[in-house]
Amino acid sequence: MDEQTFLRACGIERQTLELWIEHGWICREGAELGELELARARLILELARDLAVNEAGIDLLLAVLDRLYATRRDLLRLVRALEVVPEDARAKILATLREDR
Repeated sequence: MDEQTFLRACGIERQTLELWIEHGWICREGAELGELELARARLILELARDLAVNEAGIDLLLAVLDRLYATRRDLLRLVRALEVVPEDARAKILATLREDR
């Protein structure tokens, strides 16, 4: 979506968006801002306005969430990779994973 639509959807001013981009909280690809950025902006607003989380706290929370989602993507790729592994090898892998619990 274009910047004006994004700003209206979030209820923020352009200066706020620029600050969030400087902090690395929102990533702009070209002139467009997507649904992911809109969700992040709404989360940032909730953290800052509703929960009174300071900038350092927002930095930390967003970093943890980014890492969590990256780990989730990695796990989904691993599951897809395991689907093409022969059944006997997959069974050994799963048995090993269960042993490590």
